[in-house]
Amino acid sequence: MNTNSLLNESAGFNKKMADEAKGLVAKWEKTGLLEGVTAEFERAGIATLLENQAKQLVSEALLLVLLQTLKSGPVSLFHWYEEFSAKSLLKNSFQYNL
Repeated sequence: MNTNSLLNESAGFNKKMADEAKGLVAKWEKTGLLEGVTAEFERAGIATLLENQAKQLVSEALLLVLLQTLKSGPVSLFHWYEEFSAKSLLKNSFQYNL
């Protein structure tokens, strides 16, 4: 690969990231959380951080709902853990000759 093709690939990647950042800035501007941040680079960085935090919160909330369902449902969390733990999976795989 020559230098020009590497630079062109890099430019395409940077444009894609810049476009994604613009979309995130537009999304998070509506919340007012970017108010007072004037530098475009900082706005993009903060919008990216806010997006990552929101995704993490949703992920953790879904995990908590799943764990609560398992705990309160017909299958207890302890039973579920025992059933799917690595030790049980290894024991079962040897038992069934998988």
